[in-house]
Amino acid sequence: MLAYYKNGARLTGEAIRRLVDGLCKQAGITKKMSPHRVRHSAITTVLDLNNGNYRATQRFSRHAQVQTVLKYDDNRQRLQKQMSDSISELI
Repeated sequence: MLAYYKNGARLTGEAIRRLVDGLCKQAGITKKMSPHRVRHSAITTVLDLNNGNYRATQRFSRHAQVQTVLKYDDNRQRLQKQMSDSISELI
């Protein structure tokens, strides 16, 4: 796993969560955000952009099993797609 450092000290998981939450607030995202939610939105957006290509999305997400990616595909048909679209517009 990639380690993140600030002033020579490794950031904790909680520090990374706070960083993501703060950056999302600065971007005007009112929903409570976390690193996992950002990752989930990115994976769902990749599925949208490549027309549901599971294998390409699996490589992007680095999931060991394609079945995990299928769960994201189920979600993208509902509210998750709207959230992903909103987040991708901000980037």
